[in-house]
Amino acid sequence: MIIDSFGDVIAECTKLAEEDVTAVCSPKKLRQASRSRYRDARRPVLYREIIGMEHTSELKVN
Repeated sequence: MIIDSFGDVIAECTKLAEEDVTAVCSPKKLRQASRSRYRDARRPVLYREIIGMEHTSELKVN
């Protein structure tokens, strides 16, 4: 089964056996997907200094 960025099934196997399925994913639909909008809205200039700071990772599990 192949599912597009919106969760729609665009190709599906029709037999209970090994089967190859192909589909075409259009760039237009990928740009309209929500993940793409969030990526395009990122502003790394605003948090570059925070991410670049030295730090020690700690795992705190209760």
